[in-house]
Formats: sequence, structure tokens, C-alpha cells
Amino acid sequence: MARGPGYFTAAIVIVLVVAFIILVFHSPVHYEDSIKLGAKVLSCSIPSGQAKVRLDYHMQNEGASDGDTLIMNPKFLNQWPPVVRWFVFEHECGHLQYENNGGTELQADDYAVRAGIKQGWLKVEDLQSICDAWEDEPETSDHPSAQRRCDNLSDRWDEYAAPEKPITPKPVLIHRQAN
Repeated sequence: MARGPGYFTAAIVIVLVVAFIILVFHSPVHYEDSIKLGAKVLSCSIPSGQAKVRLDYHMQNEGASDGDTLIMNPKFLNQWPPVVRWFVFEHECGHLQYENNGGTELQADDYAVRAGIKQGWLKVEDLQSICDAWEDEPETSDHPSAQRRCDNLSDRWDEYAAPEKPITPKPVLIHRQAN
């Protein structure tokens, strides 16, 4: 039974469509112990050991966390300055510090601020870039509003980055005995 040129063309089109779908929608899952974001290589220590990092180019935001894994979307992250990328990574790492429930968004932000100050990459002027990334998002059932989060960042900065106040000893009265 002879098949005409239309059959051959249809078969090629089907093969090309299937190949396209596989290339676009099926990216292999690959786990690492760290990720390079800008000039920094970041990793996340968690109570149960070392978190894994998975890249997901199809996720519809910059980052997420799940169990003992950080999920990062480099396509979205690369739209932001390095300090925002580092903050997102540390924020998601912050969720993993709370083993059972992932903590709240504000707790994860708190963790990221502490990590940024401790690691030396977060400066007070960087807080605005982080807030800009939230784009005035309104409050949702699982995320505070951008304004609440920005206020929280400022409060955490004041708490963690404030210079330590010197301890001033209290004067002590010394009673001398007369000779």
C-alpha cells in the first residue's frame, strides 16, 4: 500500500511537534548543593543537613521551597539586581529552617535579613531594591502585602544592624572603713 506525500509531511510535523513539546516543557530535574547567583555561590544549611537546590525555568516566580529543597527560577531571578537574587535565595532558605511548617513569609524575610547582614552583602540602601521587587503586591491568604513586608525589613534592619551599644557600668559606692 503506497502512501502519498501528505502522509510523510504529517508524520514529520507530528515528530517535530512532539520534539518541541519535550524540549520546551520537559526539563530534566537536576539537584545541586549550591547555586551561583551573580558573584556569589550560595548554599543553605537546614536542621536536617544540607538543602538541595533545584532549577525550574517553568515556575512562575523567582523561588520556592519544598521539604529540604530550594527551587529557583534563574529566568525570573536574573531580572533583578544581585542583592534581590541573594535575598530570594536566603528567604527560601529561611522557610526551610522551620522543619514542619516552613514558617511565615515575615519569618523567612527575617531570616534573609539576618543572613544578608551576617554575610556582609545586605546594606540599608538595598532594602529599597528588595521592596521594589514586591511591586506593591496586596495582601493575600499566604503572603503579607508588600508594604507590610517592607516595614518588616526596615524593623529587622534596625534590630540586627544597629551598632552595639557600649555597656556602661553602674557606679558602685565603696564604703571605706575609718582607721
